[in-house]
Amino acid sequence: MDEEALAGLVRERAGHCCEYCQLPQRFSSTRFQIDHIIPEQHGGKAVLSNLALACLADNNQQVGVTTVGKVRGLGGDVIPSPRRKNPSHAMLSGLTPEQASNLFRPTVKNPSRTK
Repeated sequence: MDEEALAGLVRERAGHCCEYCQLPQRFSSTRFQIDHIIPEQHGGKAVLSNLALACLADNNQQVGVTTVGKVRGLGGDVIPSPRRKNPSHAMLSGLTPEQASNLFRPTVKNPSRTK
């Protein structure tokens, strides 16, 4: 499947809304981007299950705390399982609860979140 057709499927699945904040494309002056849930640099593929429709603000403000490389370095794996309301959802396999807990302790504050 070519890139344009795949992007069309992502847009249709998302209902033309950002899959992170649910902003409809029609309310944005910029075209939404196709985001890799697991980045290509970490082994993510350009397949429908690893792609999400993202508004410019959400796609440019992502802050990663744990990388796929860190999970795999401990002998685990990350399996993309996106949900409509959480396209970044993934499942871990091959890690103990203690390993997973240590990996996901926040080390970088997300600038887009305020208390």
